[in-house]
Amino acid sequence: MNYRHPQCRYLAVVAFAQKIPSAVAPLIAPLVITLGVSGGGEKNYTQLYLVGAVLALAGGLIVKFKVKSVR
Repeated sequence: MNYRHPQCRYLAVVAFAQKIPSAVAPLIAPLVITLGVSGGGEKNYTQLYLVGAVLALAGGLIVKFKVKSVR
């Protein structure tokens, strides 16, 4: 792959943008699930989904306001 062309660099950025969350989410999810659980209580999956929704919304807003134009 010739990295002198901007298309190759953009492809690499997209690949990292997809792989990094897939690698980090399983590491963070158990911490979010166990937040607020006391003494053998049930795991807090509702909180996990809410955190995921907030992060997805934040990501969408960042893209909406930071991307100026598309070729």
